[in-house]
Amino acid sequence: PPPPPWLAGRFSGLDLSAVPDGLWLAVRQYLTRMRQLDPQVGHAMAERLAADLAERTGAPVPQGVPAAAYLAAVVQERQARDARRAFGHGAG
Repeated sequence: PPPPPWLAGRFSGLDLSAVPDGLWLAVRQYLTRMRQLDPQVGHAMAERLAADLAERTGAPVPQGVPAAAYLAAVVQERQARDARRAFGHGAG
């Protein structure tokens, strides 16, 4: 799912280079299945994944930003960067 519009571009300055592929995969799988999970289980998973992602980027999850929204916004930022690399700076 896309992140809330108010988070668009908020993470453009994050250093994503230390995030391993396995963590990206876990985050994408969570986001794909989050609506199928028990709410308590889903919330706990989002919190753990957000903490892991924040540890790898060196930037904490901003206060007041729900973990699932943070995950979606950071994944969207990574996808935008990948698109710019693949198709040039105008893409994204």
